[in-house]
Amino acid sequence: MTSDEVYKLIENNGLTLHGDIEHFAELVAQRERDELTVMFLEAHEGAKDNHNYWHVAANKIKGKT
Repeated sequence: MTSDEVYKLIENNGLTLHGDIEHFAELVAQRERDELTVMFLEAHEGAKDNHNYWHVAANKIKGKT
């Protein structure tokens, strides 16, 4: 996440860094899981017709991280 995304996450959820750090960490973790899910689905779609599916999908994901 970029610093701008972090600040937006804090603002949009009415958090303070010192008082709500545990909740903030949960939000960041969920955001990262969501991004990984989207990345996997995009890689799946791009590789599904390839005979070497897992290799192609893994390389697509590696290229986005």
